[in-house]
Amino acid sequence: MKYKIILTTCPDLPTAHQIAEDLLEQDLVACVNLFPSVVSLYKWQGKVEQSMEIQLFLKTIERNIGKIESYINQHHPYDVPEFLVVDIDKGSPAYLSWLSDATNAANK
Repeated sequence: MKYKIILTTCPDLPTAHQIAEDLLEQDLVACVNLFPSVVSLYKWQGKVEQSMEIQLFLKTIERNIGKIESYINQHHPYDVPEFLVVDIDKGSPAYLSWLSDATNAANK
């Protein structure tokens, strides 16, 4: 089983909560950490921008990535939402087992 963390940001807490809850209800993620009040500096349309955002860490398994990306692309308010996938190379066996159990229901 391959485990992943997906990173995305949202413009506000209600949007972040909605995305997290929807993905949890669909069993596509086992856990979402919300880090409020992240200052993001980025280039957009040729200008340096700054925004206060909510950073989301989505814990999942590899086979759910496509469904999660599709959901975010359809429901995210940004034109180009952040969607970065990070491999989990190692973790406690108990945690990874729980992560697998919590997300496998989406594939049944």
